[in-house]
Amino acid sequence: MHIAQVAQIELGGFMLPRVQRLLSEAPLQMMPPQSAQRSPLGALALKLRPVNADPASRDCQRLVDWLQQAAWVEQLALRPPNVYVRPDATVAGEWVQAGMAERWRNLRVCLPEDASCGAELDVRHPSLQQLRHDVVAIAWQRLCRALGQPDRPTPAVEGLDVPQGTLRARAGGSVDVQDLLCALQGLEQSSGGTPAQGPAALRFFLLRWPRGQRVLLTDARLAESQRALASLSRDDSGAPDVEPDGPTAARRRGELAAIVDQLDAALLRALEQQDACPLLRHTLQVAEALRDAHAQLAADSGLRQAAHQAIFAGLYLCGLEKLSSQPRAAAHPHPWIPSDPEPMRSTPCPH
Repeated sequence: MHIAQVAQIELGGFMLPRVQRLLSEAPLQMMPPQSAQRSPLGALALKLRPVNADPASRDCQRLVDWLQQAAWVEQLALRPPNVYVRPDATVAGEWVQAGMAERWRNLRVCLPEDASCGAELDVRHPSLQQLRHDVVAIAWQRLCRALGQPDRPTPAVEGLDVPQGTLRARAGGSVDVQDLLCALQGLEQSSGGTPAQGPAALRFFLLRWPRGQRVLLTDARLAESQRALASLSRDDSGAPDVEPDGPTAARRRGELAAIVDQLDAALLRALEQQDACPLLRHTLQVAEALRDAHAQLAADSGLRQAAHQAIFAGLYLCGLEKLSSQPRAAAHPHPWIPSDPEPMRSTPCPH
């Protein structure tokens, strides 16, 4: 596929388009539905509003009366001129599963055949500043290509500072790329990880911070980043002991569906901010929500698969597909991710 043939993907989430279609049958004209991060129903609800605000309370009450008969509605809250809705967790999961599958297909189509180019990154010679620029540039290039905007230039990237401390002391006063790799590999070994993840862990660390923010390299920040990385490497491919259905189970499944649904919003923020950082942060949020909902999802759950797809898509678009080579990736193979991506080249750390 030639890049010139790639069309832009229309990003609008997975739930809102379906809710808008359902609202076309309402007995009054409606404004487009919106996500409501804060609402009387808590986070991750939807906000609905009739077009005619006068008399708002009467129109809203008509809407509430109609919504109370809808099978997809779990909870309602009337706050004229708005009506807040929490979709049923099972229905929301089905919407997100179908929407994520479609988004997955679109991303596969829009990625050019040479999407794996740029995965190689030689860490033997560049400065820390140049390394951060290269890591951000690779993620930005992949993101723009996947969303049909390949001609966007790479934005400016801030550098890194290494304050006086144990990291500099161990490196003899001057920290270079290999010193940073060794520090990350030491953290991986101490936490039970594998040293081979070092280059990917370094990419992950450099992408976690907004490109316009100068990064302060400290042992504490490296350790915190390693803990976040562990949430992506957690193996949940085994069959869980599914807990009985109840309010907690439904809430966690609904929260997972709502967070997966925010993938499009994360992609839009990444384009607006010219930075893959918002996408990586969303990927981490999906991984954490999946961990919380693990016991509420069967091993073959469609919502679990949708969450995996969102995680793998985020990792690949950030140039972090090496992190997807965990047991969970083997359990859910996705052929559009290169099976043997070219890793960053590095020299072994001395022991």
